[in-house]
Amino acid sequence: MGCSKKMSVKIPTLDRCEEMILGFENQINEIFKTNVKYEGEERKLLIKTIQDNPTHFWEVTIDGLIHYGI
Repeated sequence: MGCSKKMSVKIPTLDRCEEMILGFENQINEIFKTNVKYEGEERKLLIKTIQDNPTHFWEVTIDGLIHYGI
């Protein structure tokens, strides 16, 4: 069984990526009682990964930040 409907997807803007990363940082800090910040190359790589996977669902878990393709 499959889905034949195509999704219309926009690549997230830099501002949207920054919003998402801030949300990830806040969730991680709240769950693990830390002060995590994505900075430098790590942040650039995360932005690129978000933009390369616009249909993915992102989730903060006990194992880290993961994303699933839809």
